[in-house]
Amino acid sequence: MMATAALAVALSACSSGSSGVAPNPVPTPSPSSIVTLDCAASIEAPETLPSGYAEVLSAVAVEDRQLQVSQGGDQYRLFAKTGLMVRAEQESTLTVRGRVGIRWGNQPLPWASTLQIPACPAKGGADWLVYPGGFSVDEPQCVPLVVKADGKQQTRSMPVGTACP
Repeated sequence: MMATAALAVALSACSSGSSGVAPNPVPTPSPSSIVTLDCAASIEAPETLPSGYAEVLSAVAVEDRQLQVSQGGDQYRLFAKTGLMVRAEQESTLTVRGRVGIRWGNQPLPWASTLQIPACPAKGGADWLVYPGGFSVDEPQCVPLVVKADGKQQTRSMPVGTACP
């Protein structure tokens, strides 16, 4: 009797649409709201910014070019790998909105919509710390990256797989 009822429920779900097949959307989880960067996870400590990076509020630096995306983002469909440069001993916060996840650090962390960056200690007198990571998106887009530091806020448009206007 239970098997018959379960079969009836399954069949009624399949016959509800005009094609006879019920849609089976796969829910995409939202990124965790806030993650804190692990200062010890930096992979390099340069004294100066390399070419191709743009400084934002003297707190972080991001690549100043269109980021390439590849299939296989584990949050959303696409991933754009890019390093994040963090000024030593400077607190800041990075925030994205919508169906975008951000993650930086040299260990598995959840995707976030906000990354809190503590005042990480300098390594060997270097002014900057480098963290691997990037953006996870559903489709190529211009991502507004909101940077906050020292009571100021600046939005940097990040061209993730497409140019920004």
